[in-house]
Amino acid sequence: MTPSSSAASKNTAASSSSAAAAAPPPFSPDADVVYPALFTVNLGDSIGRQYAPVLDDVIRVLCIQFAVQVMLYFSGASRRLLTAELLMVSLFMIVGVALYWLVFKSLVRFR
Repeated sequence: MTPSSSAASKNTAASSSSAAAAAPPPFSPDADVVYPALFTVNLGDSIGRQYAPVLDDVIRVLCIQFAVQVMLYFSGASRRLLTAELLMVSLFMIVGVALYWLVFKSLVRFR
């Protein structure tokens, strides 16, 4: 190995270690990240800060359920947009999410 190739390999190793040091930290679901929003709802003491993720997950499940129903409707797989079955499945999903957050999350904690 020549001295110039040795220096080049050292520079490559140094640049890769500095690139690794500059990499962003991995995603943490518990990080307190503030995303810009069109509306801000202050929960205050009515629900409490600890139940905000529960409400967030319930709204997320309802949005996914509604989006799937709209796509099924437009693809022709469903003849009606809003059905009793959609409402029943949505209610079951809300109960499942609430059960997870209010019971399971209180009993088991992963670190």
